[in-house]
Amino acid sequence: MKNYDIHIVFGRVSRCLIDSNEIDPGTSKIISIYDDLSVGPLCDIGEEENVLRRKKWFQNVYGDISYFSEISDFIDSDLDSIESLIENSNEIGKVFLWTGSYVSEMVSTARLISHLLKLDRDILIVDYPNIAVKSVLGETVFPRSLVETAPSQVKEVLQHFRRIDEKELLAWKDLWKKQKLENGELRVLEQQKQVSVKGTDYFDSLLLRNCTEDFQKAARVIGCTLVDIDFAVNDDYLNWRLKQLASEGRIEAEGELQEIRDYGVRNLLEA
Repeated sequence: MKNYDIHIVFGRVSRCLIDSNEIDPGTSKIISIYDDLSVGPLCDIGEEENVLRRKKWFQNVYGDISYFSEISDFIDSDLDSIESLIENSNEIGKVFLWTGSYVSEMVSTARLISHLLKLDRDILIVDYPNIAVKSVLGETVFPRSLVETAPSQVKEVLQHFRRIDEKELLAWKDLWKKQKLENGELRVLEQQKQVSVKGTDYFDSLLLRNCTEDFQKAARVIGCTLVDIDFAVNDDYLNWRLKQLASEGRIEAEGELQEIRDYGVRNLLEA
């Protein structure tokens, strides 16, 4: 039986590997993990109650936003992918983890490794963000993730995978165990790549700071905050928090509190 190397990527970035022409579809398979584990209660395979709890959290947080069903599908498809890897382990050669230095990718990697280490296969991880590549302008850049990597840079990045030894595998497993025990609703990356659980209002002060005495589109306030926090969470999460601040009367809103372009906000303290 022919064994395939598995390349696991996080988010909607598989096209980058495909377009690079560096991953041979005859010898390798690409698996995408979509669910953003930086937010919401966590779940794992065989945990139906926790899966439902996670889905309910997203439904409560994002309400009528049109892509909630897509988020729910991501939860299921990721767990199905992990189960498939376990069930078809006899077809796996090496596993390549394209893990970047974003908290969601790290927590997803911890969950994956807690299962993959049972398969007795070599698991390799990329050395983001310590890889120097050339940008389209010829400048030297250090991408933090495949999200920030261009197809033309994949060949160089592929030279910077290393095998994860047993000690590090156990450290990843412990990270997943710790996150499951804490099971908060917001996880952020602090110094030395430490994943910490924070309250859901952790970024509220920055959202408030970016509100002015004049009405601005929520998209602008959220965009400025994303830059301030170095894109530590996605805009959907900040949209939820901004709407919460409006609902609590801490800022004034005009328009329909739905998508980020549907409403504007201003800071009551400066009005």
